[in-house]
Amino acid sequence: MNHSPTNLIEIFLNSEKADGAILQNIFDHYQRVTMSVKAINENDQHFKTTDAEACFLDFQRTWVLGQALKSFLRTKAKKPSKILHMLEAGSGTGIMAIFAAILNPNIQIICLEINPLSCQKSQTFIQALKLSNRIKVFNLDATKLDAEQLPEAKDFDLIFSETLSGGLFFEPQLQITQHIKKFLKTNGFLIPQKIELFLHLEDPWQKEPLTQKIKYAEIDFLNYEKNTITADINLGILRSGSPNIVVITSELTLTENFKITTDPKFTNFLNKAIILIPKSQQKIFQINDIVNLQMQYQAGANTSSCQIILRKL
Repeated sequence: MNHSPTNLIEIFLNSEKADGAILQNIFDHYQRVTMSVKAINENDQHFKTTDAEACFLDFQRTWVLGQALKSFLRTKAKKPSKILHMLEAGSGTGIMAIFAAILNPNIQIICLEINPLSCQKSQTFIQALKLSNRIKVFNLDATKLDAEQLPEAKDFDLIFSETLSGGLFFEPQLQITQHIKKFLKTNGFLIPQKIELFLHLEDPWQKEPLTQKIKYAEIDFLNYEKNTITADINLGILRSGSPNIVVITSELTLTENFKITTDPKFTNFLNKAIILIPKSQQKIFQINDIVNLQMQYQAGANTSSCQIILRKL
């Protein structure tokens, strides 16, 4: 049976697990309808359109984010006839806004996308699905958004922004949410809600980590105000070796019902962040040694900018 793209999206969202074949069919439609969009020089764009499209095709990520939207729209939005207003920052291909529009016929969505090519392609995709009367896409930087740039709603029932990379490196997730949360209604909802960050030490010559995984930060996106992330923790050495990297993993709370953790076997989403320990600090530690790790970095920065001090106690 041939299904329309809208039907395929409904099937994908209502499936009990991520279905990569269905998502590929949806993506194929996206590619067909956006073929006519003229290429734009993206050399000055940090996040390329091909990156956004790769996120689209990361079926586990796309399904889980879709489930989080479904959870909000079916449990938090208890008045189905009420018009809801949603703001999405970093909307990429537009697939999340499309999910929301299909899940709730009474939602109005404003999307912010800094990349002009992604912006044009998503507008074309949305128009092909006949959703352009409910989804508006603007080529704007979410970290600098001003209320006067918003054409309609000035406050929102839901703000959705997923520009995440492992350890909160590389992408401005924190800066985006810190800036746009002021547009959230008093009882509004932010997706994602929080991220917990964990680390351990590894020796490249050993299969198992040298230390246990320890949580070093818990960031509530609605209330966290700093741009720096720090750690000052003690770690017990489980086996003798010389650690040369700090490995960072994450657990992301999208809604109360949906969490996702770093798991590179299934998805590139929430990938591990690898921090090189300075060579001068790469020493041999023995089992049961206790080491102190101090770490500081700017959210959104490159991993190479992370400052590390590792010493035996």
